[in-house]
Amino acid sequence: MSQKLLNLAPMVRLFALSLILVGLSGCGGNKGNEMIAANNDTNIKRLGTMYGFFHLKNQFKGPKDEAEFKKFIGEQDASRLELAGISGSKVDELFLSERDKQPFKIRYGVNTQLRGPSLPVIFEANGMEGKRQVAFTGGLMQEVDAAKYDELFSGKGDQGQAPPAGDPRGKR
Repeated sequence: MSQKLLNLAPMVRLFALSLILVGLSGCGGNKGNEMIAANNDTNIKRLGTMYGFFHLKNQFKGPKDEAEFKKFIGEQDASRLELAGISGSKVDELFLSERDKQPFKIRYGVNTQLRGPSLPVIFEANGMEGKRQVAFTGGLMQEVDAAKYDELFSGKGDQGQAPPAGDPRGKR
C-alpha cells in the first residue's frame, strides 16, 4: 500500500469521528446510535474519542492539561455526549479505567497533523493480566505489553512527525 494511502487513514478516522459526534446526533436512527455506542463502549475509548474531537476543534492541538480537557468535554452538547455514553455530570468518572479502577495516564499537549499518524494519548495505569490498553488520537485502542506501553507513553514513536516548517500548528 502506498504511503499516500496510509497517511489518509488517520484523516479518514478523524473525519468519521467528527461525523459521529457532530453529524449523527439527530440522524441515522438506531443503527447510527448503535454504531456510536459500539465505538464508545469503554471509558478509554470515550476519552480517546474526545481527545480526537478536541484536536478537530483546536487546529490539531491537544489539551494542555486535565482541567482544559475536562472543561472542553463539559462544554459539549449533552445529547452528543450521551450518544458517546458520556454523562456531562459525571466527567470525572470518565477519567477512570473500568478494568483496573485507576485514573488514566494522559499525554497532554500532543499535537497531530491533518494527514499525520494517530498518536497514543490515553493509557491505562495498571491494566489486567500484564496487558494495558492505550487509546490513540484517531479513535483506535490497542492492548499492549509493558515494553510497548513504555515506548508509546514516552512518545518515542512520535519523533520525526512534527509539522513542516511554517505550519501554523507549530511544533510538538
